[in-house]
Amino acid sequence: MGIFKRMKNIAVADINNLLDKVEDPISMLKQYIRELEEQIGEAQKALSHQQFVERKYDALIGEAEALISKRTRQAELAVAKHEEHIAQLAVREKLIQESKLEAYRTQYSEVKRQTAVLLDEIRQLQEVYQELHVRKDYLISRINAAQAVQGIHSALKSFNPDQISQGFTRMEERVWKMEADAGAGKMVGQLAQVPLEYGQEDSLQARVKEELEKLKEQKKGDAHQAV
Repeated sequence: MGIFKRMKNIAVADINNLLDKVEDPISMLKQYIRELEEQIGEAQKALSHQQFVERKYDALIGEAEALISKRTRQAELAVAKHEEHIAQLAVREKLIQESKLEAYRTQYSEVKRQTAVLLDEIRQLQEVYQELHVRKDYLISRINAAQAVQGIHSALKSFNPDQISQGFTRMEERVWKMEADAGAGKMVGQLAQVPLEYGQEDSLQARVKEELEKLKEQKKGDAHQAV
């Protein structure tokens, strides 16, 4: 049976050349897979019909064999009873059924041969179907890897070491400036506290001097009173 010959020949024999020539091999493979799925579906329907026909012929053969056996027994019984007319009818029916049985067996054999061919067609289509799925996954992985590499190459092309170095230098300078500003602020704060400490010391010294003068005056007064 050649109902799947075109798809099978294209997919198996020339798939590599076709993939090399098309711009979008993934889309082409997906199209082939869809067509193969349709072909496999049709083949499975045909197989189901063939199996139905096989069962039908099997039943017809069984019925013919049963009738032949029955008519043979009837003819033998009629001969034993000397019933010539009944014997002739039984033999006639037996011969007709034997002729039918021979035809049924011939046709049944042809149906089984067609079924075997159809099964082989389906097997080959399924092999191609699996092969295309594997190739599709392989091509997708290659395309993804190639796109990733292209992205890396593009990034490397836009990568400028001098600009990056200058950028780091500017960042370091900003950090240094921030640290310098922070150190200067701390120093100003410390310097601002120094006059306050000196001022406090002078005030304390003045108070000490004042207290000493008071004590001296008090001593002088005590001395005059004693005289």
